[in-house]
Amino acid sequence: MRSRQKPTAPGRLTRPARRLPAVAALAVATTGTLAGCGGSAEGDSPAGSPVTGKATTAPTTLTAARTSTAAKTSAAAKTSAAAKRSAAAKTSTARSSAAAHAKTVKVISSQYGSILGDGSGHALYLFTRDRTSASRCAGECAARWPPFVTRSGVRAGGGAEAALLGTHRRRDGTLQVTYAGHPLYFYIGDRRPGQVLCQDVEEFGGRWYVVTRRGSAVL
Repeated sequence: MRSRQKPTAPGRLTRPARRLPAVAALAVATTGTLAGCGGSAEGDSPAGSPVTGKATTAPTTLTAARTSTAAKTSAAAKTSAAAKRSAAAKTSTARSSAAAHAKTVKVISSQYGSILGDGSGHALYLFTRDRTSASRCAGECAARWPPFVTRSGVRAGGGAEAALLGTHRRRDGTLQVTYAGHPLYFYIGDRRPGQVLCQDVEEFGGRWYVVTRRGSAVL
């Protein structure tokens, strides 16, 4: 007869006890893994390197951007300052050139008393045919009575009144000096400063007179 094995009592199972080492090993392995992740935050693992790189790159990029902006601002400021200095120098040069070419009207002495003359002392005349500041003396008239012209303006010398000075554009494009609204002329025969050889004469449809400091004809 075969012997019958007795059923095992319910409280005496042994298989779960054999699995305990595997569960413990899994727990140890899991604990080791968690410890490794924690270590990577301190840079012990290669996975921590990219984090550290990102944290240091942003401030470096921001510093470089600020440095570049500051350099551009400084360069722009220097360029602007240089441009202003250059413009000021050109303006000063232009003014100096204009002053150098400006003609002068002043009071000179003559046999007719104090009259207007140019910067060199040559007598100036008005023409009674000129009713305005526009000259009516051209061609042969202008050859005999040369207009007093300027390239860049006129200034008052001793005794002359600056408020009475002006210029007017002639038909040939030159600027003729005016005084109290009268276009001014020289006489071709006057060679020396203060010389007056053609006072109160009639030519080219009008009379010619030297001029007082107030801008009227010397009669």
